[in-house]
Amino acid sequence: MVQTACDSKVSVLYTPSFDIEKEFQISLLIDNSYGYVTSVEVHFNRRGQKPGEDRILRLDYDSQLFSGNRSTFVGKVLFKHPGYRTFIIYVKFMNGDEKVVSYDPINDCAMISDKSIGASHYFWECFGYYDRFVVPERIKGGILYQIFVDTHKAVDIPEEVKEYVIPWNSPIRWEPVGTTIEDGKEVPLYSNYVTYGAYGGNLKGIISDIPRIKSLGVTALYLTPILDSPSTNRYDTRDYYKIDKMVGSKEDLERLYNECHKYDMDFGLDLVFNHCSSESPLIKDHPGMFTVPPTFWWGFKTLIQFDQESEEYKKYIAEYLHFIEKYVDFIRLDVADNLSDETLKIIRANFHKYILGEVWKDAITGEYRDFLIGDELDGHMNYRFANAFYKLIRWRDSESYNAIVNKITKLYPPKALDVSPIFCSSHDIPRKGNILTNPLMPSNGTENVWDFDKLPIWTKNGEFDTYFFRHWSSLHDSVPLELREEAFKLEALLILLQYTHPGLPVIFSGDEVGVQGLRDPFNRKPFPWDDFETEYSQRYFNMYVRAGKFRNAYKEILGDSRNYKPYYADRNGCLFQRANLRVAINLGEDVRYIPMLADTKIVYVANCNEEKVNSLFDGKIRPFEGYVVLAQ
Repeated sequence: MVQTACDSKVSVLYTPSFDIEKEFQISLLIDNSYGYVTSVEVHFNRRGQKPGEDRILRLDYDSQLFSGNRSTFVGKVLFKHPGYRTFIIYVKFMNGDEKVVSYDPINDCAMISDKSIGASHYFWECFGYYDRFVVPERIKGGILYQIFVDTHKAVDIPEEVKEYVIPWNSPIRWEPVGTTIEDGKEVPLYSNYVTYGAYGGNLKGIISDIPRIKSLGVTALYLTPILDSPSTNRYDTRDYYKIDKMVGSKEDLERLYNECHKYDMDFGLDLVFNHCSSESPLIKDHPGMFTVPPTFWWGFKTLIQFDQESEEYKKYIAEYLHFIEKYVDFIRLDVADNLSDETLKIIRANFHKYILGEVWKDAITGEYRDFLIGDELDGHMNYRFANAFYKLIRWRDSESYNAIVNKITKLYPPKALDVSPIFCSSHDIPRKGNILTNPLMPSNGTENVWDFDKLPIWTKNGEFDTYFFRHWSSLHDSVPLELREEAFKLEALLILLQYTHPGLPVIFSGDEVGVQGLRDPFNRKPFPWDDFETEYSQRYFNMYVRAGKFRNAYKEILGDSRNYKPYYADRNGCLFQRANLRVAINLGEDVRYIPMLADTKIVYVANCNEEKVNSLFDGKIRPFEGYVVLAQ
């Protein structure tokens, strides 16, 4: 027989994420109605191995834990190596029956079946790590604010660069200007939308905006690259020891660092160690840091990849980290998943503060790398949670939401999850309102819900039509007027999830005033300072301020991922708990009554009367409302 749902007669107890230097313990509780158990074995395997190839652990009967109708079998093991493992449990009975206890990922529970068909079931998962994460206490439970430097704010633009600066409110330049020669053919110069004109955003502009940013409840500020570069996005570093002249000076950087600390915020920079600009003097001065012939990142001729096996490269990176460490509280590693494990370990050994990595997939099973074993990254950009939230809020896909959130909250080391930012928008993905309403956003079939550029409609003659894609994007960049109320309503629920799940919610500069935009470059448009006081902008801003005050008030609770407890998530909403905070949203068309919320104190609301805050809740949630309540 096959048990396809939760079997209340069988339970498996263990901690999926564990310190590798401590014993891993697992317990099986099984109802005596199955018969007398003669042996219980746990067969562990690592990726590419068969069950039991890594370790076989025998669970012993514990008479002291006998509970009348259930028997308990317990075992402990000390693993030699960190990393991801799966396991399955085999049970033998006196009558000769053999059963397998495996995992039901949909219902998050145990299921039992005959051994002969057990292989078709899901394995349990665990992850061993070294408890060596550098977790800044100020960041835990806080809010991260991301700035794309060129388009945030410009103050006192230096005379020497003014000729390159275009008016702040001018539209994004995306159309090809002129042609270039590629592989002997003349083709439109599509890249000019990146390099043509800068808006002039700089460090002085950011410094002047720190009080407003702080009013959002922000506890950490992170900037996209600011080092010397020929482009306005500056992900092609030319000189690692120089601030780009349009951005400012080292004195400006020091002043910003100090200003952040004055307002009790940590400060971080985006660094690129996978590649550099083709104009970098390193190519001539340190040729040993590059392969011969050179390799180009994703084929871009302007981005020369480093040879990460080069001893000269390793030495240069180590020395640079000692230099930059005094200017920042943390660093964000661009394309961290393109850096080798050895490179990441070198960075960890030479930078003694918080290290955030750009890893888009699940940081444990996405590529089966060592990102979170404790000697590489401290946290990663948790786009997986963003996918889960969008799936639930827009498409009512509770199955995907449950699978993603349950897996990550169980497998990630708690300290890493505490400081892994949840990016629901960024300089690399569309703005929130666009993802929530644009008809081309794919609900499935692509890795991310915002990957509308992966749709086949943009392909002509077997190749991606850049002009067609960008032209369509420019025409559909704004959320239509008739959908803006819908966008705001859904974003209010999205923010509630983002601010209450384990990790750090992220505000991408402009989110807090309702900036719209599709993919790069439209998601990076200048901050609308001239429209900041409009009713539209202030409505968003007030919502983010309220969310920030709520999160700061419960920072200690929301900064500890170990207290996350899910109750349910279905197409009509979800309910979960963080210590004594209970969070619920209603995505259905009818009022939903939740008894466990009745007679609790309301501490935050979404899409309902703000005057309800601090009053007692009746447990009734109307359609598209969300509540956070304080349980007694």
